[in-house]
Amino acid sequence: SRSGKNSIAAACAIFAPFLISLITSPLKNRWNKVFGLLALISIIFITVNILSRSMTVLIIVGFFSYIFFIRSKKIYKLLITFSIIFSLLLLFSTINVSDYIYKQAAFKEKESLVKELNYTPYSKYNETSGGMFQKYLNSHRGWLLSESISGFQGSYFMGNGVSTFRIRGSNYGSRTETHNDYAMLIYEQGIFGFFALLLLLFYRFIRTKRVIKYNPNNPYIVASLSSLIVLAFSMLFINLYSTQIFWVIISLNYVIVEKLCKKDRLLS
Repeated sequence: SRSGKNSIAAACAIFAPFLISLITSPLKNRWNKVFGLLALISIIFITVNILSRSMTVLIIVGFFSYIFFIRSKKIYKLLITFSIIFSLLLLFSTINVSDYIYKQAAFKEKESLVKELNYTPYSKYNETSGGMFQKYLNSHRGWLLSESISGFQGSYFMGNGVSTFRIRGSNYGSRTETHNDYAMLIYEQGIFGFFALLLLLFYRFIRTKRVIKYNPNNPYIVASLSSLIVLAFSMLFINLYSTQIFWVIISLNYVIVEKLCKKDRLLS
């Protein structure tokens, strides 16, 4: 079922860096490592089976951001080895990468809705002309992005108000949102709301990055930073900023970073 698929996918991907931190933690707690490993394997299994391209992208972003920011050579080698093994398993699997990217025959769109809104259904996605970006613009998500930009311009860049995207006239009574938080922000909150949220994410990122300089081998700090990065990327694929998941990740980052700052007297 498509309903809730991307929400589950995004939640799994956002919390994946914390599972990696459990596996790579220097603390000798076997149960934590076993739980982290089993949970991570489950997330990989879900990724392959629910056909969520966004989840695949987000897990890759989280994994490599964790590798990039961690300063432990032992952890670095472990994660690189794991990624090579996973890549080999994927290479020799029966997964058709092209079908996975374009979701061939994955869903059946309502013919009347497709004609009315003039976008390309998933089952015909690979048949459209142009490159991947042009295919995106011809898709339902591309149409939603176009609608949000038009609405943003029509509001003189000040926004149309909270929850107005779903009730606009061109939505034909559908409850569909933008599937892109940044597009939702510019349509509903305008330029000020858009930059306010970007400022929040940027501030948490910079502060966490500065703390990592003093604690380069702390897997929990690195996991929190990686999770923030995944959160920022996930907002390109799903609407999160008005949900608990978004604020849980921001709160976790605040608690982890600020507690460490207070403990070690870092950053005034």
